[in-house]
Amino acid sequence: MLITEKQHFNVFPKQANIFKALEETNPNDIKAVIIGQDPYPTAGQAIGVAFASDTMTASLDKIEEALRLLLSDSKFILRPSMTEFRSKVLLLNSALTVREGKPNAHYSFWQPFMVELIKTITELCPDVPLFLWGTQALKLFEVALKKHKLTSTTIHISEHPAFAARRGKAFVINGGDKLIKIVYGKKACR
Repeated sequence: MLITEKQHFNVFPKQANIFKALEETNPNDIKAVIIGQDPYPTAGQAIGVAFASDTMTASLDKIEEALRLLLSDSKFILRPSMTEFRSKVLLLNSALTVREGKPNAHYSFWQPFMVELIKTITELCPDVPLFLWGTQALKLFEVALKKHKLTSTTIHISEHPAFAARRGKAFVINGGDKLIKIVYGKKACR
């Protein structure tokens, strides 16, 4: 399917980065998993790691605002690459590729793989919480839950930060206290 897609459309991220999130995160170091929607569908933004980019995006702006509030630090700046997250948090998309300008175009292609990946993560790391950001991530988890009867995983469900941006409202990270402790080793200050 991807070969055919690439013959007719631009597909993001580039081939070498499709599995980047999995390749760069040591499984023994994973303390949390954040699952989003699919890669940014715009040229130059998708780098193969959920939410991370080379430039700030509407989603990253909303994540930065939420973290600033949780950390009680008005000067906090989030790097677009999200490097502070990537050593401890596996940043996954519900689909690992996307057609340019067509969000969710590859979701059904990636769903079986991602369902098995969620099963594997929850079996190997039952104490690692999953943060599901957006309806696509929740849908994917529900498929995995139904298929594999997952039992021992803590999940935190939040709307997608881009959805919050489109609606002009704050992005709230459910389980944010736990995420702050994992990423920054601090207690949230809210």
